[in-house]
Amino acid sequence: MTLSRPPHPMLRSLIEVIWAAPARPGTGRIRREAVLPTGQCHLAIRIGGAPFRIAEPTDPTAPQILSNAVIGGPRSGHYVKFLDGGGPSVGALLRPGVAPLLFGVSASDLAERHIPLQDVWGSSATARLVDRIAACTGETARLAAFEAFLMQRLTPRPIGLHPAIAQTLGALSSDARIGLLRAASGLNRKRFDSLFRDSVGLTPKRYQRLIRFRAALTLLADGEEADLADIAYAAGFADQAHFQHEFRAIAGLTPGAYRRLGPAAAHHLPMPD
Repeated sequence: MTLSRPPHPMLRSLIEVIWAAPARPGTGRIRREAVLPTGQCHLAIRIGGAPFRIAEPTDPTAPQILSNAVIGGPRSGHYVKFLDGGGPSVGALLRPGVAPLLFGVSASDLAERHIPLQDVWGSSATARLVDRIAACTGETARLAAFEAFLMQRLTPRPIGLHPAIAQTLGALSSDARIGLLRAASGLNRKRFDSLFRDSVGLTPKRYQRLIRFRAALTLLADGEEADLADIAYAAGFADQAHFQHEFRAIAGLTPGAYRRLGPAAAHHLPMPD
């Protein structure tokens, strides 16, 4: 079972959650899942076994072979993950603004794609992290080692968000007027949009779409009998048609189909073999 928790208090302004999962035995058949977007960067490390493989929804049977240490950039739509057998793994879901601090690149450089961690950290630093985690036994110990490594790289550094972008993210709800938030920042449109993309990886409009989408996922999980029109309104969509269109564009299926699947993890949908 996956162990998931908030990080040490010193990291909570930078990292939303860290997790550790046990080894996954191979099944002898190809298994896949659709991973729904959060709008955030994530980092995943697998100890041994097959490297991570992902595919785009336009060609879900043609995977990109990555490595055992991967950065997932912010995405505005789902992707396909191949569930290969492999060793234990750890990972972190990062808050906006952390990519430059942790990886030395802007979030916009990582958006809509996955890349091997060694491409930005180099082979030596990546190997040190993998070796440190591999020396541990059990999810609790591996998670503690991973967390300690992140603290070493992050805590000596200042928070990377521009004050105007931090203010905007604090006020960016599902129904906020982006034009008003941009005006309140005191920045011109070009400067504001550039800073937002560098920090978050997505445009303000695309990121707001995911705020609504994530609110809808929560409401779908909480209310098995709730009317979809009520969920659309509560999540900030203009109407049910807008809800259906946006949900399908992001997740690849309708809200009703999603609810019938009843996934154990909100952002991970099993796909047929």
